[in-house]
Amino acid sequence: MQSINGQTKGCPDFAVIVQEADPVKYNFIKIPFEDSWGILMKKTDSLTEKPYMQMKDLISLPLICSRQSLSDEMPKWFGENLDKLNIIATYNLLYNASIMVKEGLGYALAFDNIIYADNDSELCFHPLMPILRSPIYLILKFLLWYCNITYKVLRYLNTYILLR
Repeated sequence: MQSINGQTKGCPDFAVIVQEADPVKYNFIKIPFEDSWGILMKKTDSLTEKPYMQMKDLISLPLICSRQSLSDEMPKWFGENLDKLNIIATYNLLYNASIMVKEGLGYALAFDNIIYADNDSELCFHPLMPILRSPIYLILKFLLWYCNITYKVLRYLNTYILLR
């Protein structure tokens, strides 16, 4: 994952990741929220009639998946069916995948609430069933001291998010 790579190469003191944190490599804080996975599709698609998407619905679809999900979340959810998927493209930025979806190239496996998919959008989001959620972590370098902005982020998280 790019944020982890950048984090280990000396760039930032911290990074936000949506995968399990490695306690050997990082100090980490589990954020008390999770991201939910589903399918981003055109509103004109016949599959929009379904309230959620099951594995059987996805096997034959042209899928656009994040590179990270193919090594983390998707093998857990699809299991042995992962090899049966018709993955036509991968993405690092969901915005790019959403353009491919708008152009009718496929369906994006994605997190909810990242791409605007409300009433006036041409896209919609349908969650996976069974539900697939990814944990959110703030990972920090093992340091004796952090830069000022890192302390401010940690104080904000502690005050407004972690102590709720």
